[in-house]
Amino acid sequence: MDNRYYQQPQYTPTYQPPDYGQFGNPTNQVYNNPMTMAASAAGDRNTPELKTAHIFAIISMICGIAGLVLALYYGLGAFIGGGPGLVFAIISGKLGNASGMRKTGLILSIISLALSAFVFALTYLISSAFSF
Repeated sequence: MDNRYYQQPQYTPTYQPPDYGQFGNPTNQVYNNPMTMAASAAGDRNTPELKTAHIFAIISMICGIAGLVLALYYGLGAFIGGGPGLVFAIISGKLGNASGMRKTGLILSIISLALSAFVFALTYLISSAFSF
């Protein structure tokens, strides 16, 4: 019996996997990805100033939420949350952060300040109206 009928044919691969560390991009070329192009055009986004600005934006949003909750307790939201949240949002904006988190913190802080002023004025009016 002839063994050539029972042997597998030789396989020659046409695709060569990339070397280790290249992840399928052996020429290290930049693809036409809009996100990659925008990030490279804007420069390095991991500077210490932008990291600090991002942390300030987070603090601003937390203070804005706390101020909004605490605004109903005799206007305490202005001192605890609204004022510091507004300051942190402004500082974050001056450091170059234009994220939605900073804008949310700014808006919540402004609403907190307005609501605190309203509750404080309402509390003052009610207490002065009923004082004998």
